Amino acid sequence: MPYPDKTFDIILAKECLTWSYEPYATVMDISRKLKDTGFVVAFFYNARCHKILRELAIGRFNVDGRHFWTKNDIVKIFNDAVFKEIDFTYAERDDADVGAFVAMGFDNFGADLQTKSWLIKAARSKASVTALKSLYSPKVRRRLSQLLLRIEYAVEREKNIAALAELCRREMIFPDYLRDFVHEVCIHEETVLRLIS
Repeated sequence: MPYPDKTFDIILAKECLTWSYEPYATVMDISRKLKDTGFVVAFFYNARCHKILRELAIGRFNVDGRHFWTKNDIVKIFNDAVFKEIDFTYAERDDADVGAFVAMGFDNFGADLQTKSWLIKAARSKASVTALKSLYSPKVRRRLSQLLLRIEYAVEREKNIAALAELCRREMIFPDYLRDFVHEVCIHEETVLRLIS
């Protein structure tokens, strides 16, 4: 796409998974074009739908150039493109009897066998991290992360605790935000919270 990286909050990409010649490259490009707190909404045809399986059982698979995916395929593609949360909801579903497929060992978790197509929402950050990222600039978050890691690993600890206090005062970083940030950044969370309290 002819846009700078980190341009969009939301990208609606209804048909990209259906028709893209290089879906991995397409999803990677979408990921780059989203802001850190952004997400994409997309659509895909379900390769595990009972209608597709019935056609395969008799040797037919007429797709007209469309790509069909399983939920596992989509999770892999979006995980590889550095998306953190992926949610599914059905777009088209029917109530057909799929008992024969279940008896053959096909899993029907979430009525997957009865779902013709899925909608997905894939976010660049977890919801909890999105909240952390939305309140302060990347520069402030980067400085906050540096100071916390220096405090955690005893790099000029007293000096960095004082610098953290000054940053929190200047940028009005409130205690709950700081505690949540420590939770996301630090391995030794309890120790850091004790040191900065």
